[in-house]
Amino acid sequence: TRKESSAASDVYKRQSMISLIQDKLTDYFELLAKNKIHDKNIHSSTSNIFLDGLFLFVTFPFYAFGLLNNYLAYKFPSFITYKITKDESYFAPLALAFGILSFLIFYTLQGMLFSNFLKSPLLLFSYLISLPLSGLFTFSYWKKIQLFIQEIRWKKLKSTKEEAERLNFKRVEIINLLEKAKISFFKAKENQKNTKIIQH
Repeated sequence: TRKESSAASDVYKRQSMISLIQDKLTDYFELLAKNKIHDKNIHSSTSNIFLDGLFLFVTFPFYAFGLLNNYLAYKFPSFITYKITKDESYFAPLALAFGILSFLIFYTLQGMLFSNFLKSPLLLFSYLISLPLSGLFTFSYWKKIQLFIQEIRWKKLKSTKEEAERLNFKRVEIINLLEKAKISFFKAKENQKNTKIIQH
């Protein structure tokens, strides 16, 4: 019937649209990977390179402190989990469990070690409190370094224009396709709703 034919045609169009979007996304992310940048650099490239660099320079000692005091505790769970299993379904929960144990064990050992040098209970307590805080800061700092490097790459890429314009074009093209797919989806839902009303 005409309705069945129309419905089949709509399904085919939606599947074609999804396939096209997937292909465009693959091309776009491969181009991002090739240039070693992130979509965030293109989407919100408003950071100040000088200020970001100054922040990273000034806070580097805190990063170094956090790295020295948390590196082994952070790496140990992954190392042990990889030795036990490479099955993705088990890896995450095992890594989480080992991670909790790892930080507890390493922080306890570090506290015992530094208690020989930090005679004041207040200083020792301050050191122990600084361990998880510095760990969180170090993780955040590392992410910021990566974004900073990517931002420099993006600004350098923009100076060449051709590759930057290509990336921008692909990004806008994907956004337009997604908007078109969204409109098509809601239109199909509305048509289904109207059809049910007519049938009843």
